[in-house]
Amino acid sequence: MKRYKALIFALMILGFQSIGFSQKILDAIAEGDLEYVTKWMNKGEDIDMEFTKNSETGLENDFDVISWAAIKNQQEIVRYFVANKSKFDGYEIFISRALGASVQYGDLTFIQFLISEGANVNLGCQYCKDVSPIAVALAYGYHDVYDYFKRIGASENLFGGAYELIHAAASQDSLELLKDILAKQNDNLDLRDVDGYSPLLFAVSKKLIDNAEYLISKGADVAVITHEGTSLLHVAALTGDTAVYRWAENVYHNRELIVDIMSLSVFAFAIMSDNKDLFDYFMENYLIGEFIQNYVMGEDYVMDGEVESVTFAFLEVEKNTAYFFEKMNALGFDWNVKDQEYGRTLKQFAKWNKNKVLYKLLKEVGAK
Repeated sequence: MKRYKALIFALMILGFQSIGFSQKILDAIAEGDLEYVTKWMNKGEDIDMEFTKNSETGLENDFDVISWAAIKNQQEIVRYFVANKSKFDGYEIFISRALGASVQYGDLTFIQFLISEGANVNLGCQYCKDVSPIAVALAYGYHDVYDYFKRIGASENLFGGAYELIHAAASQDSLELLKDILAKQNDNLDLRDVDGYSPLLFAVSKKLIDNAEYLISKGADVAVITHEGTSLLHVAALTGDTAVYRWAENVYHNRELIVDIMSLSVFAFAIMSDNKDLFDYFMENYLIGEFIQNYVMGEDYVMDGEVESVTFAFLEVEKNTAYFFEKMNALGFDWNVKDQEYGRTLKQFAKWNKNKVLYKLLKEVGAK
């Protein structure tokens, strides 16, 4: 649920398993086995073939050997393939894919090499959901690579990826950079990424209040809601920073609206942030106890989904499990709420996840 662990490179490559003997070449590339790769190339079979790799979750992607070598940062093998580029019918597209895959490592010299060998800087990165290479570079904070891409004429207006350049800029600790990009992309002030996050939410997620305030001064929508219903308040709570959250409260102005409608779902994000100070702030300033008691008494305005979100937020807590649990238990929290998807309780999930601390606490209070 902690979205920003995966903000920059959306497709995780590690852990892919080979399917079939014919894909042994991909394993050899990943291991840097140039000798095997050379023998494979000399056979001249399936050189342009795109091989399917399966993850344990069933996710499939097709990879050519050049881009696969770039994904695995096997630069020597990439250079070997480039030296034999005449053997590849699909070389132009393969080398461009390799560029997109290589940006994550931030090696400017290697990136310049790929460009010099024909890589297209304006082709979206196939393995990071079509994000442009210049946006990937900025999102990783590789400013030297970003500046290089700008110098060689990379487009700052490529769209259609999981996130765009304006999102990457909003998440960088450089207000001047954000101003520069927004001056060219003012129409993208509230542009959503693939999950519905706006530049404002990107800035807040990184606790970059100067960026956030600048975006708001330019008219950014503070009431933005993502595809999953995440608001500015939720994102601020997930930072685990009480000052950031209080800033977000002030942005909303109407404190009563927050308490009456959003406090439990936002409180769940505060729990997931695993920050004691923010948790205490909610306990002291919101009617958490009243909400809990009203839920226990069956009041209609306390939604099952809100209580469920608070309950299962405990699965994300590591440092402060006992402290949070004791505070909530003292308020009479119902630990037997079941999740809507699987119909399981928190205790059952704690057991499956081998969360011994949480499981023990739940067992001690007689949770099911």
